[in-house]
Order: sequence, then structure tokens, then C-alpha cells
Amino acid sequence: MNPSRSLALMTAWGLAPLTLTGTPPASHAPTGTVTGTMEVRGVAAHAGNDPRTGRSAILEIAHKIIEIQSLTDWDEGTTFSVGTIKGGSTSNTIPECAAMEIDMRCVSISLAAERMARLQAIAATSHIEGTRTTLSGRMVFQPMETTPEIMRLFERVARTSVENGFNRPVPTQSGGGSDSSNAVIAGVPTICSMGVKGGRNHSPDEYAMVESLFERCKLVVTVILDLDCGKCRVNRMGSYPDGGTNP
Repeated sequence: MNPSRSLALMTAWGLAPLTLTGTPPASHAPTGTVTGTMEVRGVAAHAGNDPRTGRSAILEIAHKIIEIQSLTDWDEGTTFSVGTIKGGSTSNTIPECAAMEIDMRCVSISLAAERMARLQAIAATSHIEGTRTTLSGRMVFQPMETTPEIMRLFERVARTSVENGFNRPVPTQSGGGSDSSNAVIAGVPTICSMGVKGGRNHSPDEYAMVESLFERCKLVVTVILDLDCGKCRVNRMGSYPDGGTNP
């Protein structure tokens, strides 16, 4: 079974999942994550004896990298990153093959579909005559979009944080993909990024604040106890046994 589907089924009857990824708690994070691979096929030739008959796959993919990166729209929260590139065989050969791996982040399903169409258009357009491009990809995580139930749950987390002498978290949007989105798809209010504080993810300077481990552990435990007090039990649709909707 698909891991995302399995997680959705497991959380469908849950109370309120709290995902222990890092950074400050986020209500309507994380973004959707799409990964793709674009492969270019050109024509190999000797770089000195017969360069004019060659069709450089690397040159073609270089044009496409610039086009793909330019699709990033900071204001709407859609980003593109070409994370890896590879191609060629030897320095004296016009490269026949090249490929790149693409990461796309988006805040809604509709934006993801529209941007995938743009990637398809880039793949279908050749800058170097005689080259051909194929594109494959999949959505790893769907966007976790905000619901009223999520915001009410976030408010409870924020109040609990203050009651324990910690700072009041502010709803933020994260660019990272998360299994939280699968829980929300299953109809369960979820708060993401309840784990250790830190920063600079995926860089040589990535760090975790060890002193925040106790704070986050205490916050998670007290939120769980608070939710399980018998007065605020959430069912899978975000309602409560007494008919109310306020945790």
C-alpha cells in the first residue's frame, strides 16, 4: 500500500496528530512537494573532428534550467529548484545525454497542476535543434491547506504554550513537505513542526537547539493531556461530542 495512503488510514480516527518536525509550530504549513526528472537526448559527436554534427544535451538542459528557476514566484509561495544535474561522457565528446532533478513547492493543488503544465511546456520546447526531452514527476506531499479546525487546534496549542511559561507561537507557513498533509486529507486537524527548534536545514550549518528539547516535549505532552481531558475530544470531522466546535 502507498505509504501516504497508509498514514491517512491510520490517522483517520485519530484525535489530533502533532508532527514532530523542527522549526516553530505551523498551522497551515507545509507546502506541497513535487519532484520531477527532466532528461534530454542529443546527438553524440567528436568535439574536435566533427562538432557540427553533434547536438549537445547539456547545452539544451542549461537553457531549460534557467527557464525552470524563473518559474519561482515568492509572493504566491511557489518555488522551483534544480537540485542535481548530470550529463556527458568525456570532455572531448559532444554530450548525448543530460538529466536534472527538479523540486517544486506549492501552496495549493491548483497551483501545482498549473506549474506542472508549465514544466511540460518547457520540456516540449527545444532550444538546440535535434534534441528531445522527456519529463516525469510525482507529488510526494499534497499541500496542507488551513481549515477552521486546524486554526482552533493551533489556538489551543498556543494557549498551552503560554500556560507552561513558553513563548506564544505564531501561525507560519513552512516550505517543507510533511506527512501532516496526509492526516488533514483524512479529515483530522493537525499541527505540524512541533519538534526541536533549529534552522539552516539541509545545509552544512544545520543545527538543533538542544535546550528546546525539554520545552517541546513538555508542550507536546501537555497538549495531548489537554486534548484527552474528556471535554475536547475531536472526531475525524473536527466536531466534538457535546456538539460544539471550540476545543
